[in-house]
Amino acid sequence: MKKVTNPILLISSAVILCIGCFLPWATEVDGLGEVNGMDGDGQLLIVFGVILIVIGFLLVAEKVKRKAYVAAFILSGLSLLISIYDMNNIRSVGGETITISNGEGATVNMGSVGGATIEYGIVICLIGAALAFVFSVRGVFTKAKEAEIDHGNKHSTPKMTSETETTEGE
Repeated sequence: MKKVTNPILLISSAVILCIGCFLPWATEVDGLGEVNGMDGDGQLLIVFGVILIVIGFLLVAEKVKRKAYVAAFILSGLSLLISIYDMNNIRSVGGETITISNGEGATVNMGSVGGATIEYGIVICLIGAALAFVFSVRGVFTKAKEAEIDHGNKHSTPKMTSETETTEGE
């Protein structure tokens, strides 16, 4: 029986990705609001996470090989990019800048108010996506080496024998 460590780790990291989508991603600095992952890109990340879980179970059952790892590589890479984008987008929200003018052309910049802080949900999504990406890359290159070895054995040409069949009685 083969080791199925990599598919199990892929499933676990996809579950972590899905869990992070239900948790808070951002909170306003003044505490008036909270944004969960399901309010934005978390819905897409959940779909990717569920597909990664299905791919992982197919890999455990050994129904599919390299193509499944390539699909997992693409989905986990997209999940990682979306998570990084969302984390940077939350950081860039700085609130509004207040400037006060005295009417004679002089302005005073009072700084920014409001804004948002990153919560643990998006961090968990980022960790889950990064782990899924690592395990899918590992699977692509591990399966590639095994496929090259098997490929040489599967397509070997059969040896031709010089014996011909003869039927008796003719």
